[in-house]
Formats: sequence, C-alpha cells, structure tokens
Amino acid sequence: MLIRVLKRKTSLAPETDALTFLQAEFAHKDGGYDHRLSCYEVEQAECVRTHAEHFVSFTQRPPATLAHVDVGRFGPVSVATPGETDFQFTREHYREVVLDDDGAVARLAFSAHAALAEAATEVPKDAVCAYIAAALARGDAEWVALRDGPKGKDRERWWKAGQRVGG
Repeated sequence: MLIRVLKRKTSLAPETDALTFLQAEFAHKDGGYDHRLSCYEVEQAECVRTHAEHFVSFTQRPPATLAHVDVGRFGPVSVATPGETDFQFTREHYREVVLDDDGAVARLAFSAHAALAEAATEVPKDAVCAYIAAALARGDAEWVALRDGPKGKDRERWWKAGQRVGG
C-alpha cells in the first residue's frame, strides 16, 4: 500500500465534495497544490504503527480522526526519500509521489475522492494510543527516547492518551 495520511476529519465526510477534498488534502497553507505528496509504503498490518509514528512526530496531541487513503491504487510512481519522523521505520518507509503540475494533483485527488469508500481507511485513535502504550511498556528505545527527550513534554497528551487506553 502507498498511503497518504489525511489531514482533516471532514475529508471522509460524505458531504465533502471533490474540490474541498483536493484543497484540504493536497494543498499547501498558501493555497498552491503539493506536487511532492508525502506518503508511506507499508503493509496493511503496519498502518497503526505508521499513524502512531507520523502523528507523534508532528503533532502535540492526538487528532480526532486518524485516516489515510491508499493512493497507490491509482498508479502514481513513488520515490524513496528520506523521511523526517522521529522513528526509523517511518523514515525508511517514507515515499514521495512527484506530480508534474496542478492538473496531475487534481486528477489524483479526484480519483481518490471518488473511491474513498474503498481507498480510505480510518484508524481508531484508541488503537494508535494502545500501540504507543505497548511500545513504551516494552521499553522500545525510540519511544522512550522521544518521551524522555526534549520533545517529550510537548507530547504529554499522547502519553496520557496511551496510559488511558493501554493501562
């Protein structure tokens, strides 16, 4: 699978039209479209781990919805690129889909939107938090280093969510 982690809960809503989906998930904050799409090449069984590592690396608290769309099913070519997460697994599985122009971005986004029922997967936040709790409980070096390091205090809401779910 070649998954693109979705940014917004509303992207999965049935009332979200294709143009809104394009703007929410494939545009930069300045409004221009992203021609280098960040993705992860992973197996289905690795999606919870991928979401945990991605979101903890880049957000201070668990989002309401964690979801991704399998853009690989629409045929884009991905390029292995060094990732920027705090975890070796997601850095090694990071890929970029390089698209030539706004039209190519729109075509991919519209294809993904049209197939959301089959291509998108919501990942339960409790599963992600339980994964984090288990990693910390077994003493996973990367998770412990992140929790105890400089970013650890900023991620406190993640650790508390993991304790709530994972015990």
